[in-house]
Amino acid sequence: MVDGAEPGRAGAKAELPLMSDAFPELVAEIDRLLGLDDPLDQLIGTVGVRRFHGRCTCTAGCGNILTALPGSPGPYVLGLERDGLDVIWLNLDPAGTDVVSIEVLDPSDLDLDHVEPPGVRRC
Repeated sequence: MVDGAEPGRAGAKAELPLMSDAFPELVAEIDRLLGLDDPLDQLIGTVGVRRFHGRCTCTAGCGNILTALPGSPGPYVLGLERDGLDVIWLNLDPAGTDVVSIEVLDPSDLDLDHVEPPGVRRC
């Protein structure tokens, strides 16, 4: 699993907030959209239990929400749609079973502008 603590930093994982605490509305919307497409989707309920590792800063315009250590590979993208348009992209690990980052394309109706929780660093 790519969500583990950084090497050499015992307890680092426990310091990071759960996604369900950091972004409850986003997590609920992801689960809702996954359930609309496939009520048995294996990803339903998994984002909320992942840790919030900050936001990606690879470029000035990137604001991906990291659910794994910075630099974790995410070669697959799962688009979630609302009214036929992609609104959220989930970047999945090489096995396609874990979400490593989230890109919100349409933030309407989601509270994403709050201050980042204590202990979270920008990558």
